[in-house]
Amino acid sequence: MNRRQVISLVVAIVVVVGGGAAFLIGWGVAAANHQTAVAVSNPASSATPTPFPLPSAAAPPLAWQHQLGGAADDVFNSVATAPDGHVFAAGYTASDDGPLARAYKVDGGEDPLTDAVIASFAPDGALDWARAYGGSGSDSFGSLVVAANGDIVAVGRTNSTGGDFASGFTPGHTALVVRLTAAGQIIWAKTFGGSKSTWFDAAAVAPDGGIVAVGTTFSTDGDFPSDNPGPNGAPVVAKITASGSLAWAKVFDDATSLSSVSVAGDGSIVACGSVASGGDSAFADPNGAAASSTGAVVAKLSPDGSVMWARTYGGSGYDGFNSVGTLADGSIAVVGGTTSPDGDFPSMAADSDAPSIVVSELDASGSIKWAKVYGNGNVSSLNALALGADDELIATGWVDRTVGAVSTATGQGQAVIIAFDDAGNMTWAAPIGNTGDYQPSSVAVTADNNVVVVGTTTLVDRNLSRGGHTNMYDAAIVELGARKP
Repeated sequence: MNRRQVISLVVAIVVVVGGGAAFLIGWGVAAANHQTAVAVSNPASSATPTPFPLPSAAAPPLAWQHQLGGAADDVFNSVATAPDGHVFAAGYTASDDGPLARAYKVDGGEDPLTDAVIASFAPDGALDWARAYGGSGSDSFGSLVVAANGDIVAVGRTNSTGGDFASGFTPGHTALVVRLTAAGQIIWAKTFGGSKSTWFDAAAVAPDGGIVAVGTTFSTDGDFPSDNPGPNGAPVVAKITASGSLAWAKVFDDATSLSSVSVAGDGSIVACGSVASGGDSAFADPNGAAASSTGAVVAKLSPDGSVMWARTYGGSGYDGFNSVGTLADGSIAVVGGTTSPDGDFPSMAADSDAPSIVVSELDASGSIKWAKVYGNGNVSSLNALALGADDELIATGWVDRTVGAVSTATGQGQAVIIAFDDAGNMTWAAPIGNTGDYQPSSVAVTADNNVVVVGTTTLVDRNLSRGGHTNMYDAAIVELGARKP
């Protein structure tokens, strides 16, 4: 496993299994061998790495949960909440049965193609509706958001030439943006790209009703031409109007990856990710990191797409930001992981492939206000972030089970939901699951300040009921309740 793979671990969520399988969410918190993390007193100094501290409060109780799937893979990649308490989840399905069954199939037997899916859940957790969208190829949603008027906007990729999403570009995938009613009816669907693959991974709503999306392009032509996309493609930040037109796009150089985006109240845009040494020169490296290192990056763009500033953070190892949010005062919250023994976020890793958790707040100019590193010398990382009441940070991620706030006797990795206060102190933690393969991918906070996490799970009990199908993913969703501010 290389450094990028370790930092980018998509970590797990566990949910109750339909059809009588085991109830697998655990909410216990271990209290042994804890130390309290030390705040960064000088904003310019690096964080002090510490083992996981004892949280100051118990985790919220479980409100509801679902596992949805069929005989093939079913995946939730993103979750968003509406002001009335409804929850929407988006992803893809390869199943021809179950609640997320594909709408489009290739005649003549099984095929590997996927349809994009969206599911709607009522405030009490009841499944309102679930729909598959697609065409003659593979289609998937990577992210969705809820617009101010209650419409759903989902972004992702398609290579279909007919059906719901008729791409005008071939070969490969094209970036997809779809606007739907709250009942799941398509208002419009647009594709963007060039002669090679392009897609969107994340999105945010702008104050003017437009959508800002981040993704990747391999094209040197079309909507997002890159001078040098490289073997991993080039990152794209694009603004789509409320009616589906491309307003502007910014393409960075290869060796940079952007994974998350957020829009502030003034319309400015913040994206985060990572950059390898020698990547886009827009990202200044104040640490003079080693040539073999990869740094965490944040870029801030104006509402018209001009780069206001772009910075690299980290040290001599691998540092990456996986998710970003903007606070009411313009500050920027980021979470991710680090293997660097030095620099902004010195890790507790026992070796270069075992990252520690990073949680940090930057000011509106990109300077570090505070940073915390949590770990125990084994694999730990955070991959998704949401903002709660009073600037509470809610994240999902991966920690080692053997020590700290969440632990079991197995000595294996543990998927978690962790809450931090506005200074980065851990306030509560909920370990998720005991067995199987659990991969949480997105987290959101409801109007009542409840926490919702979606992802995928593979459970042996459910696999045995699938007529021999094994290692298949089910889409998973869980809400923690009783958190009114």
